[in-house]
Amino acid sequence: MPDDDGLVAFADPGTDDNSATALFIVAEIDDEIVGHLYAQIVAPEDSGRFQSSSDLRETRLFIEALSILRSRWRQGVATALVEAAEAWGRERGATVALCDTWVGSPVSLPFWEERMHYEGRSIRLRKRLTA
Repeated sequence: MPDDDGLVAFADPGTDDNSATALFIVAEIDDEIVGHLYAQIVAPEDSGRFQSSSDLRETRLFIEALSILRSRWRQGVATALVEAAEAWGRERGATVALCDTWVGSPVSLPFWEERMHYEGRSIRLRKRLTA
């Protein structure tokens, strides 16, 4: 769980945080914020032509975070946020959209793969290093 101390200030983008390359949007229903999405435009890598992943040669929309209140799951909130971010990315020249998600979630992978039609391309592995 995230640390509560300072979480509101961290999650509040203010009026100046959205830019040509960063997007923070919220979903609101009946004056309640029920979800948010944060995404960035990532320019093609200079070394992209040497990389095996063709994505690195393209302008990418990277969806960094998507969170919806559990009470609002399966009501179209996440779909609306992702579709808005994808449109925003297209307007800025993105030709591919990427995201990371938690593989252990019973709702996350079905949402991304079945609902939003994203394809699994890799698995990010993690190991905590201790002394």
